Amino acid sequence: MLSRRVFFDLSDHAWEESNLVYRTVGFEVFKMNWGFLTCQRVETLGERLFFVGGNSSLSFCASEFDACSSDCIYFTDDYSESNEDDACGKHDLGVFSLRDKSIEPLPCFDHNSCSRLGWPLSIWVSPNPC
Repeated sequence: MLSRRVFFDLSDHAWEESNLVYRTVGFEVFKMNWGFLTCQRVETLGERLFFVGGNSSLSFCASEFDACSSDCIYFTDDYSESNEDDACGKHDLGVFSLRDKSIEPLPCFDHNSCSRLGWPLSIWVSPNPC
């Protein structure tokens, strides 16, 4: 289970959803302990990586993808409609390293190329749907 930590910045009119601005600041990862019916925090993904977004969530072994780093969560914006700060297509997305708790921009996404076009949310596509 992934828990996304988000920073919310509310304007003077916090009751208006259109004034909501947010930014992902981290993730916490948990696994289910079926013996005790509790969730335990996971400190590392090891060689795994996650892709998390509005359309789906996927997990792969990093060694299968040369351009991806292990122990990371690649995320796309899944709540964009009310992110007024980046309303012109500049969505909340990036790569979260579980190792050092840092967030870097997605290396394949040029934030300036579509910022004025109002492009829709990014989605993940499985490289092998079979």
